[in-house]
Amino acid sequence: MPLLLLDLDNTLIDRNAAFRLWANEFLSTIGAAGDLAWLMEADADGYTPRSSLAQQLRRRYQLSCSVPALVEVLLMQHVNYVTVEDAVLDNLDVARARARGWKLVVVTNGTVRQQEAKLAATGWSTYR
Repeated sequence: MPLLLLDLDNTLIDRNAAFRLWANEFLSTIGAAGDLAWLMEADADGYTPRSSLAQQLRRRYQLSCSVPALVEVLLMQHVNYVTVEDAVLDNLDVARARARGWKLVVVTNGTVRQQEAKLAATGWSTYR
C-alpha cells in the first residue's frame, strides 16, 4: 500500500500566518502592538516550548495571568486563524490519491488537541 505522509504546520496549512494574525490581535489587546517582530522571533515558527514563550510574555509585558493559562492561549487561540491555501487544495487531489490506493497520513509535532483542532478548522479531518 503506498503511503503519503503530509506535514501539517507550514505545509498543508500556513501555521506562521495564522500565528502572526493571532499575535497581532493579542499584542494590540495588551497594548503592545509594535512588538509583532519580537513575538514572531520568540515563537521561532512554533518550536519554542509554549511554557517558555508564556514565561517570556509574562515577564516582558508584566502579565498577571498564569503560565498555564498563557500556554492554553498560545496553543489554541491561533487555531481560529488557520486556513488552507487554494494552491494546496488545487495541487493535492486527495480523492484521486485515495482512489489509486494511497493511504494519506498527516504527521505533526504539535499537541494532539491543538493539531486535531487545526485539522477540524481546515476540513482536513474529513479525510480520515
